[in-house]
Amino acid sequence: MLTYSFIFLGVIMKRIIALILVSITASLIIGLLSLSSYLAKWAVKETFLEQQLTLQDNFQLSYDPFISELTISDAALMYQNSEELVSFKSLIVNFDLLPLFSKTLLINKFEFSGLNLSVDQQADQALMIGGWSIANLDSKSDNKSTPGESNENIEAKETESDQPAEKSEPFINQVQIGSIVFKDLNVNAKVVKQEHDIAIESLTIEKLDLQLGELYQPTALSFLFDTSLQYKLEDVDSTLSLSTNLFLETAPDIIFDKNDIANLQFQTESLLLKLQQTNVKSGVQDIALSFKAWQTNLTDVNASTDGGVKSDLLLNSFIEGLNVSTIGSEHKMFTFEKLALNNVASDINMTGAVLEYDVAFSDIQLVDSQAMPNKEETLPALLDLESLSITNGSFTNQLSSIEKIEIGSLVTNVVVNKDKSIANLVLPKPTVDKEKAVTNQENSQKNSKQVTEVAHNKANQKSANKAVLAATDLPSEALPEQTTLNDDTSTSKKMDIKLVELVNAGPFKLNTLDLSVEPNFRSLIEVKKFRLADIDSTQPQLVTTFDLAATNNTYAKINISNQSQLFIEQPTHTIKVLLDEMDLASLSPYVSSALGYHINTGQLDSEVNAKVIGNKIDGEADLLMRSVDLTAISNQGEESGFSGGAISFNYALSMLKDGDGNVDLNVPFDGDLNNPSVGFTGFLSLIVQRATMSAAKDYLINTFVPYANVVNFALSASKHVLKLRFNDLALTAKKSELTETETERLSQLSLVLKKHDTTSIKVCPIGVVADLTTSAEQIESQDVVTQKSITATQVQELMDLNQARAEKIKAYLVNEGNVESKRVLGCSPTIDYKKGAEPRVSFNAT
Repeated sequence: MLTYSFIFLGVIMKRIIALILVSITASLIIGLLSLSSYLAKWAVKETFLEQQLTLQDNFQLSYDPFISELTISDAALMYQNSEELVSFKSLIVNFDLLPLFSKTLLINKFEFSGLNLSVDQQADQALMIGGWSIANLDSKSDNKSTPGESNENIEAKETESDQPAEKSEPFINQVQIGSIVFKDLNVNAKVVKQEHDIAIESLTIEKLDLQLGELYQPTALSFLFDTSLQYKLEDVDSTLSLSTNLFLETAPDIIFDKNDIANLQFQTESLLLKLQQTNVKSGVQDIALSFKAWQTNLTDVNASTDGGVKSDLLLNSFIEGLNVSTIGSEHKMFTFEKLALNNVASDINMTGAVLEYDVAFSDIQLVDSQAMPNKEETLPALLDLESLSITNGSFTNQLSSIEKIEIGSLVTNVVVNKDKSIANLVLPKPTVDKEKAVTNQENSQKNSKQVTEVAHNKANQKSANKAVLAATDLPSEALPEQTTLNDDTSTSKKMDIKLVELVNAGPFKLNTLDLSVEPNFRSLIEVKKFRLADIDSTQPQLVTTFDLAATNNTYAKINISNQSQLFIEQPTHTIKVLLDEMDLASLSPYVSSALGYHINTGQLDSEVNAKVIGNKIDGEADLLMRSVDLTAISNQGEESGFSGGAISFNYALSMLKDGDGNVDLNVPFDGDLNNPSVGFTGFLSLIVQRATMSAAKDYLINTFVPYANVVNFALSASKHVLKLRFNDLALTAKKSELTETETERLSQLSLVLKKHDTTSIKVCPIGVVADLTTSAEQIESQDVVTQKSITATQVQELMDLNQARAEKIKAYLVNEGNVESKRVLGCSPTIDYKKGAEPRVSFNAT
């Protein structure tokens, strides 16, 4: 019984002793963990005592051995206990120790958040964190030997360190990390006069698997990556700034070459890159660029760097809300709503001497683009393009091919100032650095001098070689070969081009306003059809076609067609141009400025047929000019005197007119496109022929008695024929809209014209001073405008009002009176300065 008691007591004592040991061990562990924060502070203080670095008081460090988790919170490195150098909110590392026995480092979780760091690079390249230099970390004992250590021992150690390490089996051959998470990291770095601000909202790496070989060299790596950050850049010298929000997602698989880690294979099923709210400014170039979003999605990416870069991938990308503007004037230069690049397949090979590529895409879409939009200005946009579509493109080393380019509705507005500049075109004004400009000029002069010296030396060498040959009678092959800078023995391969079709999907409206001529020139060309088809250099015999159909100022018609063989030895072109109802009076500002006469009225119909073979052109033009009338420049504030040049031309032109006042010509032409020479001999002969026949012509006019309100008769100056005249139509001062009385007169006039369908008329608006917006007080005080006191602005006001009246009258006759538009000719507005004169429109029969 006593024996059992001792045995029982022994068992109890063992348990008590074990419990005491466990308690002591646990107490020691808990004590060490509780003191870890203080121990860490003490270690930092002792280590960086000379640098006066300490940890802040609320720093916490703990380790939980039961779950193998290390936690650090509220960490801040202080300089002189007052200035914070770097800080972070928390660091959590959770790992497993057991996998170490199978040579695997397993980290379940790594979380780091709340970093604040500011780095400044000084002029001496030293990095400063706050007021503390990283150079302080350099130990004073560097490159010093241990006391008592001989130089021989030092040299032996250095020799051993230079010897390559022996290959041994690594302690760890695999690293696995469940997740790496960075949150709220803020880094500010000032480096080389550039300030970088990086704010990482989140950066996540999941399922990281790193395989290691000998000497811990990586052999394979895979992970899931996701990040969201904000980036800002400020460059002082070039006044460059950049800000953007970046998002990146990918899941790559990387395999490294065991002999050279620079040779790798990269593969991922998807890589998504987003840039949002991006702004870029360059003060030197005076350009600012911004866009709302830029997204690029790469799929099925395969790349390798063994012997050069090889890659193939699929890509989809788009940019939304792009704006390009000047910085100084804040004027928008170019904008678009969206640009999309869809279904791009790319295969690039850079392993050889020549880059090889094969890139194809399904379509490129540009939506709502504008050049010089001028939305907040009085001027119209220079260019407004509704859409642009490019489909089925393919580019290789041998062929560049596009199936179709489709241009949507397009509007252009060109406003020319008096100084010939484009009013609604604003370009950036780059800043020129004078010092850099002088330096570049000096460098250019030095380079030029060096090139001259090289050329001179080569010339001397050639002369010396000739002298040697002459003196020794050696063949030229005996001399060493001389290389030249421009020798190119390599032959470049020809690249073929192919375009199936280029068409318009909507009308093109081309507006022009030229303020540099008097009167101002206005033109609206509306292209209704535009088509270019069948360009293919691989098929030289294929016929390329071009067709264009347009109108000018509503009534004039323009048709152009062309058939070409572009890639044969002697390219050929068959061209046909048709013009109908082209208003010659609208071109008068350019004719009057150049030649000194004014086209008062006239229309042009033309058919041009030409054949071009190589540089030779041959063809003919049929011209029909209706009611062309030239007058001397004597009004609208221009010169009153006039030379005989315009009169002579007008007289010669009048000799060509038939009984209807038209000029009908057939003009052949030929020449060399490099040195054009049109055969005017036939044209001059035609003038003489028509002048001889004009004496036998006269005019016949039928009776217009039922329409006495709108027509009358007058005997011609030659007393041989009766001329039909139309009564003037009185208009309301300051108004361009037609009244009921005026439309009644126009209705009668349209009946006359329909009855006599061979008669055409000229619509000539005449403005008066009363049309100006002059106040009643000025009229009472007789302070009114005269021909001598009228200003250019007032002249332009009257010209614009009269032009508007003429356009409304022609529109009424054509649309309401059903008169052919070609029978109603335009006439330049004039001004009547006589006292009591009324605004009116004169109608002249042609």
